[in-house]
Amino acid sequence: VPTPEHLRHSWTLTQEQAEQLATWCMRIESHYKRHMDIEWAIDGGTRQLFIIQARPMTSHVGEGEYGITTYTISKAAPVLACGKAVGQGVVVGAARIIHSLDDAPRVCDGDIIVARMTNPDWNTLLRKARGIVTNVGGRTSHASIIARELSIPAIVGTGNATDVLHDGQVITMSCIPGEDGTVYDGQCEWSEHVELMKNIKLTDRKSTRLN
Repeated sequence: VPTPEHLRHSWTLTQEQAEQLATWCMRIESHYKRHMDIEWAIDGGTRQLFIIQARPMTSHVGEGEYGITTYTISKAAPVLACGKAVGQGVVVGAARIIHSLDDAPRVCDGDIIVARMTNPDWNTLLRKARGIVTNVGGRTSHASIIARELSIPAIVGTGNATDVLHDGQVITMSCIPGEDGTVYDGQCEWSEHVELMKNIKLTDRKSTRLN
């Protein structure tokens, strides 16, 4: 459905609604004593929030210290496609153009799957991917949801990825924090920096409000 320009850049939730959801999520995880994958919905008429599902997380459940990784492209290559970034990270792999499950035998572990769109029938196939690039879709599309679950980056809504990329071509996917994701030709050079969460200090408590 076409979305007016002014709505594309507006917040879906108010600050109060976001804090309410965060509070509920913390209570749910406290109750189950584990990381949970929680789904929610908002009534389009009343604007009332609902929790509709909570299940154990299938990713990010390992032990260890948590941190925020930032990426910097130090030497870029020609840009082949752009879209909406899902997740974050920079990955390199062979582009594998997929039109249907008939193409599944050609996919190897670590490939970057490129398709018009993905669907639930592809879930097993997508587990082999290092990244996903699609022509259509947004941040709530199937490709985006699976990418988050598998902790791999995705670039969706490029419009032309299956036309401008070639099967087997080495590409670099860049999902550096922000709205846009970029597909580069060949292998770029980049650096990574991890900031441990325990070292991050809250300097603006008015905007963060983590009570």
